Amino acid sequence: MASPKLMGARGDLEAGPETPATAAGNKLKITCNINTPPPSSMRMRVFSSGKKGAEVDTVSTPPIKSSQDPSSAKRKRGADTSAGTGGGSRRLANPCLSVQEELSLIAHFHDFIHDICTDNKLTEKVFATAATLYKRFFLTHSVMEDDPLHVMIISIFLASKIEEEDRSHDGGGKMAYKLADSISGSDEKSLNPQILLDGEMRVLLGCRCDLVVHHPYRSIRIVCEKVSKRLKEKNIAWTGQKVLEGSAIKIVRSLFATDVPLLYDPARIGVAALLLGVSDADAHASEIRDAIFATIEDRLQNISGADLTGYKSSLREIHELYRIETGRKPLHKKILKRLKRRSARCRALRNDPNSEENRRRHMEEVQIEDERRAKKQKRRALKAEKSLLGLPLRSDLPKQ
Repeated sequence: MASPKLMGARGDLEAGPETPATAAGNKLKITCNINTPPPSSMRMRVFSSGKKGAEVDTVSTPPIKSSQDPSSAKRKRGADTSAGTGGGSRRLANPCLSVQEELSLIAHFHDFIHDICTDNKLTEKVFATAATLYKRFFLTHSVMEDDPLHVMIISIFLASKIEEEDRSHDGGGKMAYKLADSISGSDEKSLNPQILLDGEMRVLLGCRCDLVVHHPYRSIRIVCEKVSKRLKEKNIAWTGQKVLEGSAIKIVRSLFATDVPLLYDPARIGVAALLLGVSDADAHASEIRDAIFATIEDRLQNISGADLTGYKSSLREIHELYRIETGRKPLHKKILKRLKRRSARCRALRNDPNSEENRRRHMEEVQIEDERRAKKQKRRALKAEKSLLGLPLRSDLPKQ
């Protein structure tokens, strides 16, 4: 039997040879030569050698089903968005950072402070002041509220003014552009100098306007001079004073990356840096350490209530923090990128005026302001009523 040829609305359909009959009747094997799926119903004409134009009944083709059940796909998508892992969870997961992640991000941006100060030819005092302001700000703020990169640059900007290193006499405009250019040359994105000028008050208020910073550099210099005098009295020829001062200053940079400047006084930090800076390779290392402790004892004798044991204990604590800081490894690029992305998302959600948190915060502020105005109006009305009745006001009452 010749295979019939089927003509459809979308192309030619070729029927294969007739198969053996089954209980349901004869079946035709149809091969489709088109790429687009046929409609759910189409009318075809059968042309064979015997009968031309013989019309057959409408052939209904069932709709093409996907390899996956729609209901099961919906269930899978729901599981992906609700679960803690999966494609949808990346968008719906909580972007908030843990305490350890915040500290890691703060420490990462702190490492840029000294490099930027060096590139702009700023002194060690500017570095110490900027590092202290940076630490003070993040005592009460989070990287999920303020960008640590901006806070770091603004801290250097403020420190250059506090230490009178900015002599441009234009309100810091030139210094702001210099600091922005130094960031543009690094791996970070370019920074608009206007951000520094606009965010200056934000950092000032974040530090509670506490701009007084005492540095340990003067203590390092004075203790080194006294140690040199003591060694000369013992007829010890020691010419490593400048070397010891330089080593102590480098150690101070690492100590300012920790919480040491927030916990201890500058003199104690300087003494701890000197003790750490004494090299064991020096032939007079033991005599230098003894001279440093003798200088401390002489100083503490003039202070009432001073405890040498407690002083040495605090020095050991500073040394332990220094050991932890020197053992800290830099963040991996992938981890750093993820932390930046999550913190940026938190800041975007916080600054979004349409977010639920901002709406709630705005309603609370409005409620507090309304209560304050109501109390003020009530006090004014009470004062007017008392003055109308001739009653003494609170300011007119005699002092007891």
